[in-house]
Amino acid sequence: MTRTFKELAFLSDDVEGVRGSMRVKFKDEFAVIEGVANTAVAELRGISGTFNPNYLVGVAFWLRCVEACQGAVLLTERGLPTAPFAVLRTALECLFTACAVWRKPESIARLEQQHHFERIQQAQLMMKFQATLGVTHEQIALLKEIASTPRVEKAWTVFDAASAAGFEQLYQVAYRGLALGGAHASPRSLDDFWKDEDDGAVGLGLDPSDRQLTLVLNIVKTCLASGMERHREALAAGRI
Repeated sequence: MTRTFKELAFLSDDVEGVRGSMRVKFKDEFAVIEGVANTAVAELRGISGTFNPNYLVGVAFWLRCVEACQGAVLLTERGLPTAPFAVLRTALECLFTACAVWRKPESIARLEQQHHFERIQQAQLMMKFQATLGVTHEQIALLKEIASTPRVEKAWTVFDAASAAGFEQLYQVAYRGLALGGAHASPRSLDDFWKDEDDGAVGLGLDPSDRQLTLVLNIVKTCLASGMERHREALAAGRI
């Protein structure tokens, strides 16, 4: 097997050539992103000492946000047309959660309750398929134990986090937009896969694309800048 794009698509060695071309074509945009990312990472690495648990939970979600932002950049600079959308949506979700925790520490209790809600619900639904799960008797017993836990109420949504963080506009514009554009199986997410054939027919193709690159980088920049702003706010207010 050769390792060209034709045979392996985005797993091929050719993708590094795509990345190089993207870096040249959009060098100014990447320079801006790397500058913002450098500041975010430097601030994270500068965190040391003893802090309250609420602040540290927020920092952990902020770290996840930074990681996801960088993941979206790595995908989009290699020409993947829609894969960055899902990763970037995760970045926004972690941003909202981190900033909500910093601004309203009581959010952590709701987050924990939501975790238990999802855990119990999954276990109860998995029990329908226990005969075909392919797990041990001990694992089934643990599943039953979780499924029999007294049910808790759904307590937290991404919108709740965005509202608590003061990011409702970012939620409505970017978070929802990413879902429509490619983070979910939406009709609009297919736009980059249609190809006009030479005979006038329409077919499907898997090719590198830079059509969404500027959008992705702009949202990454907004995400990182917004997180740093809220983190500095938390430090200035002594919420540590």
